[in-house]
Amino acid sequence: MTNVDNDRTYEDQRQILELVREGRLSVEEADRLLAALEAEGAEGEPPKADETAYEGSGEEKVKGEPEEQPFAGDDWVKRMERTIKEATRGIGERVARATAGLGADVERAMADVDEQVEKVIRDVAHDLPRGALLGANIQDTKLEDANLEGAGLQGANLQGADLREANLEDAQLQGANLKDANLRGANLSGCNLRGANLEGVDLSGKTLTNGNMLGVNLKGLQIENVSVEKANLQGCNLHDARLQEVSLEDAHLQGANLHEASLTATSLEKADLQGCNLHQAEINRSNLEKANLAGANLHASTLTEVNAGKARLQGCNLDGARLQRTNMEKADLRRANLHGIDFDEVDLSGANLYRADLHGLTLRDRDLSGRDLGGATADDLKESN
Repeated sequence: MTNVDNDRTYEDQRQILELVREGRLSVEEADRLLAALEAEGAEGEPPKADETAYEGSGEEKVKGEPEEQPFAGDDWVKRMERTIKEATRGIGERVARATAGLGADVERAMADVDEQVEKVIRDVAHDLPRGALLGANIQDTKLEDANLEGAGLQGANLQGADLREANLEDAQLQGANLKDANLRGANLSGCNLRGANLEGVDLSGKTLTNGNMLGVNLKGLQIENVSVEKANLQGCNLHDARLQEVSLEDAHLQGANLHEASLTATSLEKADLQGCNLHQAEINRSNLEKANLAGANLHASTLTEVNAGKARLQGCNLDGARLQRTNMEKADLRRANLHGIDFDEVDLSGANLYRADLHGLTLRDRDLSGRDLGGATADDLKESN
């Protein structure tokens, strides 16, 4: 082997070792390549000359002297390149498989951890000291059928949490984020939701009796068959809410925002709605008997088949409201704005209209006997047959 061949062999060996050092070639593959390199070097040695001379023209020629052959190193280099490519591709595939397997293991492990955390919360939350979960991040946690009675969850993040059939009686949820949480069938009786965010929450079939929901964000709320009797909903946001067969008897809704809300078959008997905003609200087949709506804004609202007997409506704004088959017997409408209302299908028996604004009022064959119209402003009062 010539010095050139030795240099080439040394350089090849160096490259192989460099690939091993970089992790691009396994030790086994390197051993195989080095062995092939040594074998190639051995084959490249010229055979010993045969000393038998040729007979002929006087020139002596060694018998068996090899004829000039193409350089075999080119083929070896190509084979080595293919081997390296195959080896590196195999390493990449093995790494990919290992990584994929590791990812699956990590995912399973994290799922097990989440499950254990949820189990701990379900099992011990009601026994924890008050405020132990204050500000906790329980987002998207599964707490179905959990007992969280009296739990301290002030400011906790429960966004998207699964709280189906959970017991949250007397729980402290002031300022908690319950956006998009699933509370179907949960017991919220007596819980404190002051300042909480319940946007997008389904409260159907729940009990909220005596609950404190002062200033709660219930925008776009859709609830059906829910008891919210005696609950504190002062200043809460019920803009565009849809309430059907909801009991709000004796509830506190002072200053609440019910703009464009829809109340169907809802009971607000004796509820306190002072100063609340019912602008463009639709109230159908609902009970407002003895409710306090003093100073409320009912501008452009619609009341159909509503019982507002003995309701307190003094100073309220009913300008442009539509009243159809509505009972206002013995209602207190003192100083109320009744501008342009058609009372054709309204029972005003015994109603107090003292100093009410009756401009543009329309009455068809209405009997005003027994009504207190003392001081009422009715310059444009219309009586038509």
